[in-house]
Amino acid sequence: MSDMAATGANLVRFFVHEDLSADGNSYVGDPNDLAGLTSVVQSAKQFGFKVIILLQPLSAQNVPELPEFWANTNLQSSLVNIWTAIAQQYVGNTTIAAYDLINEPIAPNGQQQWITLATQMITAIRKIDADHVIIFEPSPGGIPESFLTMKEPLPYSNIVYSVHSYEPYSISSQGISSSSVESYPSLASSSIGLVNSATLVAQLAPVRAFATTFHVSIYVGEFSCVRYAPGTSAYQYMSDSIKAFESAGFSWTYHQWRGYQPWDAEIPESYFQAMPFVNAMPQGWASANTALIRSSDTDAMTTLKLYFESNIH
Repeated sequence: MSDMAATGANLVRFFVHEDLSADGNSYVGDPNDLAGLTSVVQSAKQFGFKVIILLQPLSAQNVPELPEFWANTNLQSSLVNIWTAIAQQYVGNTTIAAYDLINEPIAPNGQQQWITLATQMITAIRKIDADHVIIFEPSPGGIPESFLTMKEPLPYSNIVYSVHSYEPYSISSQGISSSSVESYPSLASSSIGLVNSATLVAQLAPVRAFATTFHVSIYVGEFSCVRYAPGTSAYQYMSDSIKAFESAGFSWTYHQWRGYQPWDAEIPESYFQAMPFVNAMPQGWASANTALIRSSDTDAMTTLKLYFESNIH
């Protein structure tokens, strides 16, 4: 956390995974995540950045054999109770930036199903904590297209709407969600056609329209491109994405800080690109000690730090 703060970053989005109880009728916070949250909030206060608390409930969306909370009122009530407990713990805590209700919700019956559940959560939070920002990611998954079915804002104040920007996945998540190697920007003659900075701007059109129509704030909770994309593709994708966000007036956080290595901006692209590839995925990185080759001076980190210089602390 000291290293992260030294980059000039002023915000971290922290996942709290919710595991199923033994009887499968409620959620319990992952003990490691709960301890980690306490530690991160302490570090944030010490080093001068803010924390977004984010829930990630395990369900069939993550593990197919688990029950789906969308169809289980007990699990839904459990999530409401968890947010109630979080609000009780952090009401008045100025180190907390916001409560992000659920990461990338995918409601099987559409946007209104998610809004109904989210409304229960927001109502419970607001009974205790009237001040903290609440972040709402539309269904499905907070993707730009999810804003097309948002016909009006939620009937609450201090709500920020969040989008996750990874499209096209054939570039940003190659080797993860696709098995072909793709460069950014791509040529019109490529298998995916022309993808460039104009494409990244255009795909955010539903988000910009929602923000403009209803005068609400937008936060890009996640964006990234795998560091092993060909040449400087990862850097160029990241840089063009930030320019699109900044021009639209969106806040943003890069995904992610020293987590899954292919998203790690401190790892040079050349580290992965020197490895053998199978189905667009470099082989061997998972067992390597990448701490030895991390650098605060990669092209990606240099750009992130440049933008962080404008942050308010």
